[in-house]
Amino acid sequence: MRMYLSSMTYEALLRLHELRPDVKVHILRSYLNDGPGTFKVLLNMPPNVLSVACDSNTYHITTNDNEHNQDIETHAHFVKNNSSFYPIMFNFDIEHGDDGTEACWENQYELERRGLNIVPVIQNLEYEVPHVIERGDELVAIGSTRMKKMDEINDATDELYRNNICTHLFGVGSMAKLLGTKAWSSDCSSFGKWIASGRAIWFDEVSQKEISFAFRKYNKKGKMNPDYIREHILGKKYQEWLWEHLGVEIEDLFNDHNLKLAVNAYYFWELEQRVTQSQKDAGIHFKHW
Repeated sequence: MRMYLSSMTYEALLRLHELRPDVKVHILRSYLNDGPGTFKVLLNMPPNVLSVACDSNTYHITTNDNEHNQDIETHAHFVKNNSSFYPIMFNFDIEHGDDGTEACWENQYELERRGLNIVPVIQNLEYEVPHVIERGDELVAIGSTRMKKMDEINDATDELYRNNICTHLFGVGSMAKLLGTKAWSSDCSSFGKWIASGRAIWFDEVSQKEISFAFRKYNKKGKMNPDYIREHILGKKYQEWLWEHLGVEIEDLFNDHNLKLAVNAYYFWELEQRVTQSQKDAGIHFKHW
């Protein structure tokens, strides 16, 4: 399974390469988000980037319409002029949730009429899974995952896999949720949010849970963060993991945004390797991993 990392800066990719030259990652860039940073990555492609995908960024666009006035015309223009950079570009799914089916497919068909290669994003699994099977798409994405139960997502992914269709899951980055899935790829919407809030993420093998560590003692309200790294019960174990796998000390992460990004990226690379191995052990096979 591929884990696409969002919000990775060019500098963080280079830091990760310095720490672990053997680690190669997949990255997700979002339409209209961090333009200069995105093109710095694309034009100077770091050696540890395996593939790049482009999200249409409709969630941000629809929740910040005062910042953006985008429609299918402007998106089609962007796709036409930038498709050489992105092997995978997702549809302009302008309406989210089960009621977004009609609007999303109108955009999908319009982009296809213009000869553009776009990955469909499905919202209503009951109606749209049979439709993409009938169409014979090679890859589809499931959107609005936060509005769906994981059992429903897995049922849809299983059905698509049985029909030789690969599935991308938007916004699913939990080890517990991904182990056992037949998804071909996923991305983590919280990846950048953890860094923005000054946090790192780690998987505790004992509790089998993802643990966040805060590098700021107090939150914006002046209250102490309960997961503050220097006083966290699992802080010592995290330090041991950091040093064993990356040769990094906890103190190195304070006030170093790109290093935290690199460390979190490595965590998700480990997650990707573990989920991939569990899929192979279960007999799941993809033409391209």
